[in-house]
Parts: sequence; C-alpha cells; structure tokens
Amino acid sequence: MPHFQRGDMWPAFATADLFLITTNSTIRKDGALVMGRGIARQARDRFPGLAVNLGRYILNTCGRLGNYGLLVSPRWPEAKLG
Repeated sequence: MPHFQRGDMWPAFATADLFLITTNSTIRKDGALVMGRGIARQARDRFPGLAVNLGRYILNTCGRLGNYGLLVSPRWPEAKLG
C-alpha cells in the first residue's frame, strides 16, 4: 500500500522502493536533457552527469520527439538506464 507524504523528497531517496521525478523532455544542443527547475534541477545538481546521460539515452532511443518511457534505477549512477 502506498504511503503519501508532503515535504522534501530527498530524505526518502535512500530507503524508497521507487523514487520518481518529473523532467522536461527537451534536449539541449549539447545533448543534455533540460533539467532547469524543481525536482529535476535538484536531481541534476545532486547527481553530476545525470542530464547528459539522460539526454543521450533519449536521443538514442527515440530522437528528439516521441515517447521514451524512461525509468532510472534509484542506484544512480551505478545502475544502467533503461
């Protein structure tokens, strides 16, 4: 059964079974995913290389447009994207 709470999500990161964030779907000219605000920006700042790796994955999967259905393991950066 899910347990919903309000507040800062990051304290739950280490123990969560599933930790999801929303991101922009725009890829910058340098290939990085736009992650400029909110929880996406916090994740980008917390995990160096995340925006570049997500952008590359999306470009390799479906190009600049389309549904890419991406989930990333909470074990980033050790885990693979997919």
